[in-house]
Amino acid sequence: MKLFYTMGGGFGHLYRVSIFINQFKIKDFKILTTNQLAYTLFDSKNILFLAPETYPFEIEQFLQVEFPTLLVSDLYIDTFPFGLLGELSVEKIEYVKVHYIARRLIWEKYKRVEEKFRFSTIYQIEPLEEEHRQFIASRTDKLIQLDLHYPLPDISRIPFNLIPKQKPIWIVVHTFKKEEVESLLHYAEEVAALQNISPFFVVLSDQAIEVRNGICFSYFPAMDWFPLADRIFAGAGFNIAQQIKPFLSKTTLIPFPRLYDDQVWRAATIVKPM
Repeated sequence: MKLFYTMGGGFGHLYRVSIFINQFKIKDFKILTTNQLAYTLFDSKNILFLAPETYPFEIEQFLQVEFPTLLVSDLYIDTFPFGLLGELSVEKIEYVKVHYIARRLIWEKYKRVEEKFRFSTIYQIEPLEEEHRQFIASRTDKLIQLDLHYPLPDISRIPFNLIPKQKPIWIVVHTFKKEEVESLLHYAEEVAALQNISPFFVVLSDQAIEVRNGICFSYFPAMDWFPLADRIFAGAGFNIAQQIKPFLSKTTLIPFPRLYDDQVWRAATIVKPM
């Protein structure tokens, strides 16, 4: 059985891992998470849920008591090579093949010291800071540059009654933090006012906010809406940055501050190849 470590806030870690699992056609797996949104992506039988209020204590208990009984053959660690809070170590996960899915980090803030830690495979899915790049090069004999294959937009999946008749349609897409969704919408409204345009705003989010000239609702996958949009406003998280590439000419990415995710870099370099 393959176990995926997906600790971290928001929906992004879960969605990225779901894409990875689908791309490699992995069937026998479980997701280790503290995020209830996992139940929107995965069958409950595939989820090992830990109460977020007890993290990291509960994961320490899990590694000591439950982990040895699960018959895990491979552990896949998303984003944080030693765990979000550095709770993973060689001693805790011995006798298991460990793989690392390496997304860009603000490495100076995250970096930990675990000299014995090596990975069976590292999948680099994004350009890394130099020190982070040197770290992964020194910790595996199998480094794979990987492009994740996100599904294509499909307008036919959108219920017909949800598609607005008003034009133009401006899409605002973001999750996780209500104040960030509101700030994206306010920015889009200011742009519309400056350009003397009266668009219909479709806000796609798990956060309910008030929209004066438009509508807000939860819809997944948001990319289905992108071909309909005249303009798109979004944050600069990893997943949206991958999905938005075919629509960059009509997209504005707004980076939000994160402890470890360098959204400013991503928004500035999204069009550059690895």
